[in-house]
Amino acid sequence: MNTVGELWAVKKAGSRIAVAAIALVVGCGGGSPGGAGAGATGGSGAATGVPAVPDGVEPIDSFAADKVAAECATNVRCHRSATVDGCVAASVPPIAPRVAQDVQSGVITYDAHLAYRCIQLILVAPCTGGADLESCHDAFTGTSSSGAACSLNAECASGSCAMPGCTSGCCPPGTCTAGVEARHIPVGGACAGRGCGEGAYCDTTDGVCRARVAKGGSCAHAICQWGLVCSNVSSTCVVPAPVGGSCLGNFCDGDGTCTAAGVCAAAPMPGDACANAGTCGPYLDCVNGSCAPRIGFGQTCLTGDAAAHCEQGIVPAGLNETVTCVQGSCAYAEPGPAAAQCLSP
Repeated sequence: MNTVGELWAVKKAGSRIAVAAIALVVGCGGGSPGGAGAGATGGSGAATGVPAVPDGVEPIDSFAADKVAAECATNVRCHRSATVDGCVAASVPPIAPRVAQDVQSGVITYDAHLAYRCIQLILVAPCTGGADLESCHDAFTGTSSSGAACSLNAECASGSCAMPGCTSGCCPPGTCTAGVEARHIPVGGACAGRGCGEGAYCDTTDGVCRARVAKGGSCAHAICQWGLVCSNVSSTCVVPAPVGGSCLGNFCDGDGTCTAAGVCAAAPMPGDACANAGTCGPYLDCVNGSCAPRIGFGQTCLTGDAAAHCEQGIVPAGLNETVTCVQGSCAYAEPGPAAAQCLSP
């Protein structure tokens, strides 16, 4: 079985994203509405709250690497990581290597337009959360029918590979469950946790797809549109406060900090003066009185306090993987978890 490090080495080798291209897309804040991908997920624009992004195609061989590179670029923009390269080096692949093999063999169908849309939306994702990224999942569709042998959820038309006796942290083989996974469910349609189109969410109180709430609307029992947050005072959807803006009853944009005076302060940057690590926030260390990037993956580190100061990367949901000081260098605390072999998109 490959270790996480080996999987990531393969993933990095296939990456096609350049930092210059990332900066260009983020800087322009979108572009023309997406083509095939946009239509399949409900479109973009004012009606859904999802920003318009360029259309294009993303080869399956580079999808995993490009997705992580995009997430790391957003982390840097939002002051959650110091550098794109450092974040990428410490990241765990978002999907199992078998996914690309299944696409090549036809077990999984792959929409290269939706995959491209997924990456473009990640690049412009709001720092406060609330991004609408159904395209990242919907780019992959399983073709195996009920009862067929499977090794990934994504291989099944139902979206579920049943593993008898498995509760958590284990992989198939298993068999595909019956049915077809519901996707692109319109507002008002029945849902079961997911499957609603872009700009909508599944209301778990009654199992119905509802439109995300626009600016000024009530979010007491709803989810706000892309880039908006639910005010903890008015319970309405508001724009996060910028640096210098009031954060009373609001949230600061990005990693901005709400001061005691109720004003959003800028996130610390490399080179800023500091008194201790807490002054620099969660992604920088205080070194000789200045904020500095943390120790990179594979670089020399010290045990003790330094063990908590290695650069972190992107870790897929469901994996409890961290980078820490292992035998004198920053490495995965538990390299090669079995769960990394069965990650579906």
